[in-house]
Amino acid sequence: MKLIITIITLLLYMPSIHAQQWSAMTAKNVELKILGTSSVHDWESIVETVSVEAELWIEEGEIKGIQHAQLVAHSKSIESGKSIMNGKIYDALEVETYPEINFQFLEMNRLSEQEVEITGNLNLAGVSKKVTVVSRYEPQTEGVRFAGNYTLDMRDYNIDPPTAMMGTLKTGALVDLNFSFVFEPTK
Repeated sequence: MKLIITIITLLLYMPSIHAQQWSAMTAKNVELKILGTSSVHDWESIVETVSVEAELWIEEGEIKGIQHAQLVAHSKSIESGKSIMNGKIYDALEVETYPEINFQFLEMNRLSEQEVEITGNLNLAGVSKKVTVVSRYEPQTEGVRFAGNYTLDMRDYNIDPPTAMMGTLKTGALVDLNFSFVFEPTK
């Protein structure tokens, strides 16, 4: 009888010992900026339509794990404030053929109490590459804020850096992707 009681007790407490607290999260207040250079001046564009979803394990304000994460940005929502520049960006990204830019999470490494290294596949203009992004995070009242940047070489994605004025204005091949968002529990 003692053996049966011991087994029942273990079975009742085992799930709580090993259960991880995964929470479905949706990003709010998403900011994704593209910063670049050219032979004439620096430029900036904002990606206006971005969604980010994830399943996070947060314990005492620290990210313990990421089970799933995905970012989807609509290519045609990239806005520089200049219609000619927008057109050059859309042409370079082939937005009619590839309307979305996707990042699909693969793995995470904690670097410190407030910093993680996230590896995933970035799919841009029909080319998928494994990338690693360092992100800072900070607990918020209703979730967690992430921020960071990633330097991307357009040539890695078979994108020719845009030119204008019959080639006299040339954009640099490297662009910085700056991001910031707050993950809140999905409702």
